[in-house]
Amino acid sequence: MQERAEKNVQTPMGGILLEMRSITKVYDNGVLANENVDFSVRRGEIHALMGETAPASPL
Repeated sequence: MQERAEKNVQTPMGGILLEMRSITKVYDNGVLANENVDFSVRRGEIHALMGETAPASPL
């Protein structure tokens, strides 16, 4: 059996694992959903995105 090496990302406790800056979303109809939102995820955090949805409509 061949062993597969996996890379482990090492970050300090509380270190940022994912960071996005200046996120803006404007729908085709001109509705501004978000403007210049910054988002980061640190080790051990749990995030959820919540909001209104319209069934069968494209994002």
